[in-house]
Amino acid sequence: MKASSLLGRILLSAALSVFVFIAAWTAIAAFWLYNTTLDALETEADRQSREISAALDSLVWNLDERSITNYLDTKVENPEIISITVTEAVSGKVWSVPAVARRHSDSRLTTRSATIEYAGDITGRVELEMTQEPRRQQVMVSIGALVLSQILLFLAVLMAVTLSWRQVANRLNAMVAVQLAFRQNDPLARMVVTRRDELGILAAGFNALAEQVWLHNRSMEAEIHQRTESLIESEKLALVGSLVAGVAHEINTPVGNGITMASWLASRTGEVKSKIENATLTVAEMRVFLTDLDSGLRLLQTGLDRTANLIQTFKKVGTDQVIDERRPFSLRPFLEEIVVSLQPTLKQFPHQVVLECPENLTVENHPGTLFQIVTNLVMNAHHHAFLPDQAGTIRVTAELVADTALFQIHVTDNGAGMAPEVQSQIFQPFFTTKRMQGGTGLGLSIVDNLAKSLGGIIELRSEAGSGSTFTVRLPVRAPDRSS
Repeated sequence: MKASSLLGRILLSAALSVFVFIAAWTAIAAFWLYNTTLDALETEADRQSREISAALDSLVWNLDERSITNYLDTKVENPEIISITVTEAVSGKVWSVPAVARRHSDSRLTTRSATIEYAGDITGRVELEMTQEPRRQQVMVSIGALVLSQILLFLAVLMAVTLSWRQVANRLNAMVAVQLAFRQNDPLARMVVTRRDELGILAAGFNALAEQVWLHNRSMEAEIHQRTESLIESEKLALVGSLVAGVAHEINTPVGNGITMASWLASRTGEVKSKIENATLTVAEMRVFLTDLDSGLRLLQTGLDRTANLIQTFKKVGTDQVIDERRPFSLRPFLEEIVVSLQPTLKQFPHQVVLECPENLTVENHPGTLFQIVTNLVMNAHHHAFLPDQAGTIRVTAELVADTALFQIHVTDNGAGMAPEVQSQIFQPFFTTKRMQGGTGLGLSIVDNLAKSLGGIIELRSEAGSGSTFTVRLPVRAPDRSS
C-alpha cells in the first residue's frame, strides 16, 4: 500500500470533517435565522395592532372618516400589511383598507385583533392581517448569503489545508522512498534533513538507525563470511578424515594379504633351502616351489599396485583439498578419482555409482572445491535418497553447455525424491530431514556457497517418488579466488 493513499485518506477525512462541521453550523444558523425572523413578525403584528388602536381612539370616537381613511392608507404602505379593518362599536360603521396591489392567496398570514377605547369606553375594533412573505424572502436571501459565505469559507480552508498538507505529504513521500530504497539493499540511502521539526527529527532518527543497521550488517557479513570459511575448512578436514579412514581400510586388506603371502613364501623358501643343503631337493619339488613363488609374487604385485593406486589417489585428493589452486585438468579422470575415493564407504551398501563424462573434457578450475561439491552431492544422495538396504543408482554425468563457456555436472539418483516444501528449503543452512539421525543441515548449504565461489550456480529438479537431480553449472575457466 502506498504512503500517498494514507495521506489522501487523512486529507479526505479532514475535508469531510470540515465540510460536516460547516454544513451543520450553516443548517443550525439558517434554522435559527428563519425562526427568529418569523418570531419577529409576530412581535411586529402585536406592536402594529396596539399602535393602530391607540392612533384611532379619538378619530373613531369623533367619527372622523377622512382622518381614519388617510391614516389607514398610510399604514398599508407597509408591504407586510395585507389589510386593516376598523369597526365602530355603536353604529357598526366599517373602514376597510386592503392592500389591493398585494392582495393574493397567502396561507402564511398573521392576524391580530385589538379594541379601540376612548375615555375608558370601547369605541371600536381593529382587525389586522400581515403576511410572512416579505420577511420569508428576506430571510431566504440572508440564508443564501450565509450558505455562499460558508462555501467560500470551506473552499478557503480546504485550499489552505491542501497546500499545507502537500508540503507534509511531499516530505513524507520522500522519506518513504528513501526507506523503500534502504529496504531494497541500498545501504547508503539517507533522508535529507531540512528542518528541525517533527519530520526532521524523524528523518534524523532514521538516518542514525540506518547507519547503525548498515554498520551492523557489514559486521555480520564479515562474521558470516569468516564462519562460512571456517565451516568450509571444517568440511574439507572432515572429508579428508573420511578419506583417510576409507583408504586405511582399503589398504589394510592388500597389505594384510601381502604380509600373509610374504610369510608363506618365506616359509616355502626355507623349506627349499633346507632341502638344497641336504641335497634332497628334487626337480619336481623345485618346479612346485617356482610355481608357488610365481603365484605369490603375482598376488603381492596385485596388492601392491592396488595399494599404490589408493595412495596416489589419496595424495591427489589431499593436495587439492589443502592447496586448491586453479589449474587445468581433465574432468573424467578427476571424477573417476572421486568415485574411487568413495568406494570404501559406498561398497558397504547396494548403491551403484555410474560415471558418464567425455574423455576430452578439460576445465580450468579449483579441483579441491569441485571435489568437495561432487562428493557432498553423491554422499547426500547416499544418505537421503535410499533406505539402508535399498539398491539404487547414483549417476554422475558431465557435459559442456552448448554455445557457452560453461560446463555442468549432474548428480542424479532414482531414490525417494523430495516434496515441494522440502525443495524450497533444501539449500538453507541447518535445514535437514534427518535431524534425529545426526544430520546438521550444512552439506547442501555449503555446496551452494562453494558453487557460487566458483562463479556458478546449483539447481535442483525433483519429484516425490521419482528421484532427484542436482545440476552444478560452472564456468570452464573459474575465477581465480586467490587474486
